[in-house]
Amino acid sequence: MIRYVDLVKGTIDNLITLSLQTIDEDKVILRKQVVTSLQLLEKQCLITLNGHEYLFLTNEERDITRKIKATDISGSEETKALMDIIYKELLGDRNKFRYPVNKQDYDVGRYLDGHTLDGRYEADLKMEVLSPLDSDYSLYSEAACINRSTEGNGSVVIRLADENSFFLELSTWLRTNKFIRLNNDNSQQDLSRILADRGRENQERRTRLRVNVDQLMLSAQVYCLGQRLKVSQTNATVRFDEGCLYLLENTFTKLAYLKVLQTDAQRELSAVLALDDIAQMGLGLEGAAGNPQATNEVQQFITLKAASNDRILVSDVLDRFNKRPFGWPDNEILLIIGRLAAGNHLTLQLNGGTLANKDAFEPLTNSRKRRDITLIKKRQTDEIILKQARTLSQDLFRSMGPSAEKELFGFYSQHFNQWLSNLRSYKSKTDLGGFPGAKIIATSVLTLDRLQLNDDSFDYFKQLVDNRDLYKDLEEDYHDVHEFFANQLPVWQQLQGALVDFDKNKQALERDEQAAAALLALTQIHTAEAPYNKLHQVAGLVATVNQINDALIGEKRHHALERVEQRIVQLQQDIASSGIATPELSNQLLRPLQLLKEDIQQQKSIPQIYMLQTETANERLDDALDTLNKTIEREQAKRAALESPVKPTPTIPSRPGPVTEPVPLVKPKQIAEVSVTQAFSAVIEGAYIETPEQAAQFLAELKQQLDVALEQGARVRIR
Repeated sequence: MIRYVDLVKGTIDNLITLSLQTIDEDKVILRKQVVTSLQLLEKQCLITLNGHEYLFLTNEERDITRKIKATDISGSEETKALMDIIYKELLGDRNKFRYPVNKQDYDVGRYLDGHTLDGRYEADLKMEVLSPLDSDYSLYSEAACINRSTEGNGSVVIRLADENSFFLELSTWLRTNKFIRLNNDNSQQDLSRILADRGRENQERRTRLRVNVDQLMLSAQVYCLGQRLKVSQTNATVRFDEGCLYLLENTFTKLAYLKVLQTDAQRELSAVLALDDIAQMGLGLEGAAGNPQATNEVQQFITLKAASNDRILVSDVLDRFNKRPFGWPDNEILLIIGRLAAGNHLTLQLNGGTLANKDAFEPLTNSRKRRDITLIKKRQTDEIILKQARTLSQDLFRSMGPSAEKELFGFYSQHFNQWLSNLRSYKSKTDLGGFPGAKIIATSVLTLDRLQLNDDSFDYFKQLVDNRDLYKDLEEDYHDVHEFFANQLPVWQQLQGALVDFDKNKQALERDEQAAAALLALTQIHTAEAPYNKLHQVAGLVATVNQINDALIGEKRHHALERVEQRIVQLQQDIASSGIATPELSNQLLRPLQLLKEDIQQQKSIPQIYMLQTETANERLDDALDTLNKTIEREQAKRAALESPVKPTPTIPSRPGPVTEPVPLVKPKQIAEVSVTQAFSAVIEGAYIETPEQAAQFLAELKQQLDVALEQGARVRIR
């Protein structure tokens, strides 16, 4: 009767009020009667309940209501609908929990009555809601819920109260929604109108379900890890966070090992890798800022894996410490790895090659590339070996190296690299020739190169200490070579220059006992592989040879000048007796021999001086005499032309004057050369005169050649 009266709603209170017969009627008894009647009418589909309001149904609506109640729905549909309302709507579809301390997100597995919402069974945290939809709901006593919260890695268990009206309304909403979806036919107006009304009622029902779920969640009991939790009653989201927080902190028992969390861990990682030494930042692995507990856990894991000869990937380390009982953020784990690498505890490898710390930031922060990064645990050098290596540094570099392994490794590398740089520079000079030590330098470079190839300080110091005597010898060789090229090079150049100069007069010098001994010593120094400790003798030896060499040159030069002067005197006599002597002619013919004397004065080679005084002097004298002869011949031709008869020409007689006779012309005698060698070869077949007869034959042949030349009016030059 009141269906079409908008002012009066069909709530149970209004219906009780309209059912009063008397003023003093008992409302409690009346309520029971009204409720019983309404339930009967609703069961007969004469009325329907929409929230708190009962509505009278027409015949058509009654038929549709019966069909809706007869619509079949499965238990899984109810479960899914309730999960969607709780997890997706009420809790905002949150499948992660952010831990406020480290700002790390942890996966949350969401369950309802044993069914997962996300279709996965592996998650960092687990939350399960138990509802009356579960057939075993009656078994979930408080003790059962406590036990269930401890299963596996633990979970947050929320037990909803058995609110029958809620679950009936949930069922009605599902049936109505399904019926409308399957029977929506616009061809029947009455049916379409009724379905539209039911759809609007169902939307209101859906809103009520959302509110009722919120109330159920706030009133529900919460259990975790065998405890009943006292959580906030503010809203369901706060309860979700508090439950996850309790579960996280009590199952990730080593989460607190990260005492210091970085505001920007990636930036810190970049700085650590770029410096390549955490000590430069004032940080150490033992200090609080280095999270020593967490670092020790990572080191132990890597050590155990290395002991099993397993390949250790960065992704393996992340997977290990992301999970329970650690739960550390990826960037904090990577920062620990970076600090271990900078602290010389780890070596990074990418695709089989060594990955330098300064180049490691991009691959480490790239989720795909870091699956290819291998961690190699560096072996720590024994303290005894380190002490021996440090002591050895004093012998090699005249300076004691640092006590820490990494710093000592850097100390050695720096010094040996400087040695290598110098030795390679010296090698480029010895390869061209003219410098000693080529073999020593090549051997030293090879030895140092082999040592410097050790990137691992463990192998480096072991090789160094095991071969300490070798490196001490190498230090002595390096010192000699370095001292030579730095300070002794001028002495070496003096030695080379002196040997070149002395080689010109080697035969003459070797005939002098003192000079020969000094020259031999200089040669031995020059040809020695390592002459460095004898170079101080060079100056004295050179001075000794120089003194004797100068004396020999002076003696030979004086003799040569005398011989040339004899030729000059002879030429002057020939010019004077030629009958055509003039200052100009004398200067022209004598000038080459005068210049020859100047050449002899400048010459320091005894063989060259000898050649100048003999062959060159003879050639120039011959040239001068030849020129003189040709000049005389021209003068003779000129005089002959003047003396030839010519037809007299009439002239005026003059007084006769004195007649001057021309100076007679005298040609110098030709120079004939008689070769002693040719005379010897003409009569002797062997290389020696062995008998008096051969001597007589040789002298006879020589006299014959001399007589022939003299009979021809020539002057003889023995050659």
